[in-house]
Amino acid sequence: MRKKTILIILFAMIIPFIFTQCGGKDEVVIEKGATPKMLFEKAFKLSKRHPEKARKYFREIVQLFPNSSYTPEAKFQIGYTYYKQKGFDNYLLAIQEFRDFVATYPSHPLAPQAQYLIAYCYYKMMRKPGRDQDNTYSAIKEFKRLISTYPLTPQAKEAKNYLKKCQDNAAEHIFLIGHFYYRTKGYKAAERRFKQIIKLFPEFSSMDKVYWYLAKLYIKTKKYELALDYLKKASEEFPHSQYGFKSKKYLKKHEKELKSKIKKEEK
Repeated sequence: MRKKTILIILFAMIIPFIFTQCGGKDEVVIEKGATPKMLFEKAFKLSKRHPEKARKYFREIVQLFPNSSYTPEAKFQIGYTYYKQKGFDNYLLAIQEFRDFVATYPSHPLAPQAQYLIAYCYYKMMRKPGRDQDNTYSAIKEFKRLISTYPLTPQAKEAKNYLKKCQDNAAEHIFLIGHFYYRTKGYKAAERRFKQIIKLFPEFSSMDKVYWYLAKLYIKTKKYELALDYLKKASEEFPHSQYGFKSKKYLKKHEKELKSKIKKEEK
C-alpha cells in the first residue's frame, strides 16, 4: 500500500513535467484577454534576441486579430525577423512574407520598405560573374518594380544605386562568356554576347572593354569599318579608361591602315 502511494505521488509529479517539456521551449501562450497591442509589444521586445518566438506572437496577431491596426505591421515584422537572421534560406522566407505583405497592403506606409527588402534579399543572394545569375536578374526586376511603383520614396532613390550594381554584375557575367568565345575564336557567339550587353545594359561601367573587344573581333573577321567605329567610340567616350587609352593608341598606329583596307573593300 505504501509503495502504491509513493508511485502515485511520483506519477503526479512527473506528468506536469512531461507536458511542460512537450510544449517546447519557445511555445507561445496567449494570455486570456491579451490585446493586439500587448502581443505586438511583447513580440517586438523578443524580436532582437528570440526572432523565432517573436514570429509566433506576430503570427498570432495576424491570425487572431485580422482587422487590428497592429496586424499590417505584425505581418511586416514576420518577414523582417527572417531578414535579420540572414542566410539563403531565411532570405527566401523573408521574400515570401514581404511579397504577401505588398500584395495585401500595397498602399501601406511600409509597402515601399517591404518591396525594397524583397529586392535587397535577392541582392544579398546575388552570385559573382561567372556563376548562376538568377538572383541578380530577380534583384534587377524587383528594384525596377520598386522604382516604378513607389518612385518618390527614399527606398526608390536607394534602389537606383543597387540596381546599377546588379546590372553591372549581370553585364560582367555576359562579358566573361563573350570573352571566352573570343579567346576560342567563336567570333559570332562572342559578337552576340558583346552586342547583348550594349542592348540590355547601356550604362555598364566597363563598356570601354566591350567596345575594345568588339573592335578587335571585327579586325579578326575583316570587318574593318565596324572595327574603326568601335575603336573611336572607346577612345572618345572613355578617353581616360584603360581600354579607351588602348583604343586611342591603336588608332594612332593603325588608323591609316584600317582606312586603306576599308577603301579596298569598297572597290
